[in-house]
Amino acid sequence: LSSTPAISVGACPAQRLSSVLTHDHPLRTALRMCDNAEGDAPRPLQYSLIDSGNLKRLEQFGALRVQRPCPSAAWAVGAPKAWTDIDLIFQVPNSGKSTAAQKGEWKGIKKVPMKLLKNWRVAFGTSGVELGLSTSESGQVGVFAEQLENWAFIKDSIRAAQIAGITGGPPARGGPPTEGEEKDETSKDVIRVLNGFAYTGGSTLAAAKAADEGLVQVTHLDGSKSAVEWAKRNAQELEIADTAVRWMSEDCLTFLQREVKRGNKYEGLIFDPPAFGRGFC
Repeated sequence: LSSTPAISVGACPAQRLSSVLTHDHPLRTALRMCDNAEGDAPRPLQYSLIDSGNLKRLEQFGALRVQRPCPSAAWAVGAPKAWTDIDLIFQVPNSGKSTAAQKGEWKGIKKVPMKLLKNWRVAFGTSGVELGLSTSESGQVGVFAEQLENWAFIKDSIRAAQIAGITGGPPARGGPPTEGEEKDETSKDVIRVLNGFAYTGGSTLAAAKAADEGLVQVTHLDGSKSAVEWAKRNAQELEIADTAVRWMSEDCLTFLQREVKRGNKYEGLIFDPPAFGRGFC
């Protein structure tokens, strides 16, 4: 599926990318140009991990402070006073187990103004990503904020590819032409990115906003139709062009097998599979 070498995700975005490139690779120069470019005005960073411990975590999502279980936080909290003014708390019977297989409930929702809950949007700094959040039965709010650095990596990689003159290829299509139908040879080449297990679209938005309009196509793939619809709303709020994203709700493995048959290729592959899920992939 991929038409370019794989680049692993590690520490600093620019360092990760440059570490796998030869000294004369055009992307090295492009990365330096990205560092010096002014670009769009950065969005504010409205998220922070305030504290963790005692099998829970405390986070600030915009105007709301949220406490949720964190089974891996098997240490004492570091800032006890920070836990006294919390807007939303998600509680489960056993904080030491994954929330995915437990039925929990939110506390404090009735005290938060309905207008705030309905318009709960959070910007994630220089990544350019901004998401609409909402409480869910699983304890999720619509974002995995630990991906913030990866979104910056995605943005830097695509911008560097554009500066380096990497044009990609024809946009990915939903399926092969029917008998007697010719392929559209007039389509402009784009940098093609496949985002699997794409959830509410953080990586999709980072990729779609990274290049000039019409120069990137992101295939947003998730098995949950509700997650895809959520991602679409996030894209609409950021005025992402309709042609920039190809929305797909399908099992990941099944979709990839079909893409191979279709002959679709991608310059970028993003996969962040869940720790718990149903199905093969």
